[in-house]
Amino acid sequence: RDTLQAGQANTKEPRSDGAKGNSQVFGVAVALGARRTDRKRLVPSPVSCCVEWLMQRLSDSGTMWKLQPKQWDATLCQDYVGGFDSGEMMSIASTESPCTVIGLLLEYLRRLPEGLLNTSASHAILSSQGNLTQISLIVGALAPASAATLTMLFRYFSAAVAAGTDPADISNLVGAVLGRWESGVPEDFEQIVTLMVVHYGEVFSDS
Repeated sequence: RDTLQAGQANTKEPRSDGAKGNSQVFGVAVALGARRTDRKRLVPSPVSCCVEWLMQRLSDSGTMWKLQPKQWDATLCQDYVGGFDSGEMMSIASTESPCTVIGLLLEYLRRLPEGLLNTSASHAILSSQGNLTQISLIVGALAPASAATLTMLFRYFSAAVAAGTDPADISNLVGAVLGRWESGVPEDFEQIVTLMVVHYGEVFSDS
């Protein structure tokens, strides 16, 4: 298939997942989004595209994550959302603003119906009080698509920290959309996300 970038016209029929014209990946479960876009790696294309783009710019990651939502181009993010949901293979322009790419990634996570970490997993990780062995077991028990997507994200986060990014800058933004809570994100959860970034190798399996 041709590769599209935001703003380009989509003139082809969208991919379907059994139902004609049903190619949505934003706002659907991780496993469904992955099945529609990446059966091999189990990772929905909005995540893999954003991570690939960001991995190529690790030297700039220290400033990329010092963002506020008002810095994101919401209209452009929506253009990308529409492109991904059209069913066509998408790429992110090499000249795109880092704010837009990070905003798009966070928007994908925010729209997940049950979160990348569902309510049960979110509370279990919070209850672990930062015990990395327990957190690793919780991550390992996630559904395959959720575990694979979470691993890809944190592999990038770990690389960004190795390149000089403050892990707290990542957890301040990602912690708010990673899990699901009844009322507000607990401060301790963001601190645990920081631990998961710093100690990636002790939490995640790349096998």
